[in-house]
Amino acid sequence: MKVKKRILKISLLVLISIVALFIFLPIIFKSYIKNNLVEIYNRSQSDYILEVGEINLTGFNSGMLLTDVKLVNSDTASDSPLTSLKAESISIENVSVFKLIFKKNLQAGTLEINSPYLTMNRVKEKKTGEQEKKPEAKNSLNISEIKITDPHFAYFSNRTDTLPLFKSDKGLITIREFSVDTIKDSKAFSAYDIDARLQGIKYLTKDSLYTIQVSMLQVSFAKRSLQIDSFQVIPSYSKKEFGHRAGKQTDRLSLIIPLITSSTFDAKSFVERQMVIADSMEIKSFALNAYRDKNIHEIVEYPLPLQERIKSIDIPVSVKHLNVLDGDVLYEELNGGSITAGYISFNHIVSQIKNISNFKPEDTLTVNAKAFFGNKASLDVKLEFPMEENDNSFLCNGELNSFPASTLNSMLPYVAGVKADDGYINYVKFNFHATKKSSTGTVAMNYKDLKVAVVDIVDGKTQNTGKKIVSLLANAFIVKSDVPTKKDNRTSARISYKRDPERFIFNYSWKSIFNGVKKVVTGKDD
Repeated sequence: MKVKKRILKISLLVLISIVALFIFLPIIFKSYIKNNLVEIYNRSQSDYILEVGEINLTGFNSGMLLTDVKLVNSDTASDSPLTSLKAESISIENVSVFKLIFKKNLQAGTLEINSPYLTMNRVKEKKTGEQEKKPEAKNSLNISEIKITDPHFAYFSNRTDTLPLFKSDKGLITIREFSVDTIKDSKAFSAYDIDARLQGIKYLTKDSLYTIQVSMLQVSFAKRSLQIDSFQVIPSYSKKEFGHRAGKQTDRLSLIIPLITSSTFDAKSFVERQMVIADSMEIKSFALNAYRDKNIHEIVEYPLPLQERIKSIDIPVSVKHLNVLDGDVLYEELNGGSITAGYISFNHIVSQIKNISNFKPEDTLTVNAKAFFGNKASLDVKLEFPMEENDNSFLCNGELNSFPASTLNSMLPYVAGVKADDGYINYVKFNFHATKKSSTGTVAMNYKDLKVAVVDIVDGKTQNTGKKIVSLLANAFIVKSDVPTKKDNRTSARISYKRDPERFIFNYSWKSIFNGVKKVVTGKDD
């Protein structure tokens, strides 16, 4: 009986000792655990230094609370995008303290960070052969899930910039199966999935002329998905003030895209290397308004051709297909001395754009688009931009069908001092090859009963006696009322237009087409 009591006492003492060991060992080794945790992370990679103020344990194999945590990129030449992370506290659940103490390995369940200050910078992709291999991890660090709630997130173009490309103070970043024990080459970490959702993103351009904002940006590694809600470019000033604030004659742009999506988006490359790669992307709809006040002093500028603009994008971009399901474009121009702006509009634009890339010169950027011109005429157009051509040339062909000539009166009276009083245009067909300096091609037209009137360019309406006489003469001797006519079957004319190097592709294309249209209407070719 005494033996049984002794065995019972010994067993009870052992049990109490084990319980005490489980309870008090983490407390006794708290400092040791903290040092091990910091050492594990710092030895597992070469770019970042982890600093921890205090560690409080909430159970032997349960929880851990870290306070005053800093993770800082110590190498200014590093190609890792994270610059720093600072948090007042980080909680970790299901920590294996035994492995942390004796094996110097960290295995944990969920790690939660609330409202940290998180800064990242854009990383330029190194050329082949320039990658520096990181040292193999000597300790393992594995966390099942990391949740970062409402980060004060700022993303910079580079580490020397003081103004971020964009910032956000609300969202959720979830990282699953995070590990730094299988690092290879230039990767700072490995993860099965990163699901990042940032809300209320805003960016004020360096010239303070625009605010760019996004309601929500979400990317996912595992789903290979991208979703951008309510992308907006908002001018800071009114139409009247904008050019004066800019200090030059320039287009004032306003853009709204309610939704951009992709289910083939390489989110991993986007997060780790800031590469935009997707097989396909889709824009549900968009509305673009552009306004130019030509009363503002014009500074001579030479905008880059489209190919050069794409090639000059800092980050690698490759989108094989971009589909636009619906869109509207409105362009307004206030001519010098005028009081009323003329405008043209393209409505219900449906477009397929192929091969948007700045690192595949063998590809040809192709745009196929359908739209309504002035909500009346149907427009089909195809543009081809060979990316490897040194002269930045492009091909353009299309057809504008079935509209009253008066459709042009939203623009012509205010920029050319001429309006269409009557007439119906059956079609305008155009095909031209454009280089950096000039364009050549043909325009074919079919119309009837065209009559024009010369008006005052200031308001696009006034007709004094002199202008009425000029109108009569123009209709009688200059403008062909019908094409073709009974006497003349010619319906086409050559395009030969020298490019204005100060204007972009849209102006270049319109002026090229108009060059041929004038020759058809007047019956005079070069």
